[in-house]
Amino acid sequence: MASQNVSLIHLQAMQGIYQQVLEKLLAHFTHAQRSALLLLVQRIGVAAGGFDRLARFKVLLAHGGGSNSGQCLALLRAAQLSLAVRNPGTFVLRVATYRHSGMDQAVMDNIERGYAALSLHDDPRVELLVVDDQQVVDYDALAPLSPATRLRNRTDLLVNGHLSGGDGRASLCHGCYLGRADFYRRALAWDGGVHAMACVESPARQRRYLAWGLRVARSAGLPPRVGSEGGKGALEVIGQLGDAYYRQLYGDKLTMRRLPRSKPPVQLLPMHDLLAVAPEQHWRLLVDFLGFRFSALALGFSETACANPLLMAHLRGLRAEQLERRSYAEGVEEYLRAARQLMARKGMPAHLVDLMLSAYDDPHKSQERRALAQAHALTNYQVDEAQLVCLLFAPFVEGGKGLARFLRCCHPERVDWLGQLHQLLQGGRGSAEQIRWLAAVSGLPIQALRRLYGQRPSLGPGQQTLIARVVAADPDSASIQVTDLATGQSRTERVCGR
Repeated sequence: MASQNVSLIHLQAMQGIYQQVLEKLLAHFTHAQRSALLLLVQRIGVAAGGFDRLARFKVLLAHGGGSNSGQCLALLRAAQLSLAVRNPGTFVLRVATYRHSGMDQAVMDNIERGYAALSLHDDPRVELLVVDDQQVVDYDALAPLSPATRLRNRTDLLVNGHLSGGDGRASLCHGCYLGRADFYRRALAWDGGVHAMACVESPARQRRYLAWGLRVARSAGLPPRVGSEGGKGALEVIGQLGDAYYRQLYGDKLTMRRLPRSKPPVQLLPMHDLLAVAPEQHWRLLVDFLGFRFSALALGFSETACANPLLMAHLRGLRAEQLERRSYAEGVEEYLRAARQLMARKGMPAHLVDLMLSAYDDPHKSQERRALAQAHALTNYQVDEAQLVCLLFAPFVEGGKGLARFLRCCHPERVDWLGQLHQLLQGGRGSAEQIRWLAAVSGLPIQALRRLYGQRPSLGPGQQTLIARVVAADPDSASIQVTDLATGQSRTERVCGR
């Protein structure tokens, strides 16, 4: 009897805490957000088949740590707590995060502050999960990224970078985006699955990405096994495309982990229109209540799940400085012109776009950002600036076609090794010193460099590789004008990056 009384007291105390959370949350909602909440409650009731069936209904939200995820989580939590007040039960909320090296500590801190503000940690109606190294585990704010994921992300960055000549989107985003099909399927299937998945992307954007996957798959001779559009179709297409993409990177011997069995198709719970209400006013909820802080890496993009604008700007600056003998700042400015278009396209308020870009508005700030980018690359990918410069030159692909130029420009003290390095990369013997130097300058072991030596670049005029097709069809790109210093002529160039 005493233990029952303690449990009852604890339950009543927790209900009081949840009521306070709901009141504080609603106090931070604008009128438009309160209206959005009413719409969301109705949608959840319909999706569950009636409010009397809510206790058996489970909703998944993929939380990438960005502003859209934060707003979506706040609305879902408000709906969950509001429904609990008026009904005998409420729905279960599953929140899952895809961990990878591009998510710096600032992003994880945003997620943790939001969870704490919404009192998610000890609520039995909430499941907080992380998918790391293709395994679903309970969320732990203090858990580091697994060594296996860190190593895989590092290798992906370097190999993609060498094959694409350091194209930012190909190096940092495409593999991550394609890998998200694995994340969604694991998060959806874990522990009996869910009934619905909250969808932040608009139907138009979903269709663009599905069309992107279908177009690339078909052009590469990979006809999808699904004939219908929608969430499940997108996961199947992108998952199949991802398998082929990684096999092109690493060869047919690559072992893909077995995905969980497909569950019955879940409902999509659309939320894009709820977030689109008065976007200028969402920031009060994010900053004041959820403790959202803009990541220095993200340039304020709506999601930080895959993109890393700071590193992509850095790669563009290094390309201008090291390969084109222009200034680092010129290369960064080219990327920022595209970034402004992309941020505007994603609905960011103009004053916030200006604020994000002001981080580069004088030479001193630009140098600070360069140092920050390199510190991030070193801390999260274990890749130093010399190794980034190496992948921009891509000296090992296509039989070491660019090796002589790379040595002359960056390592003139090693030019006399040229013939021996070619022999070593072809599979011949070399000195231990030469093997160590190749590993240090590239960040890759000799076996990986020998594979690159036998591969053609994935991008370039007339290239029809799968990686080239993925880049060419990318829905997240912008066109900018670039002046060729050699000819003085202006040309249009596509810059990709979410």
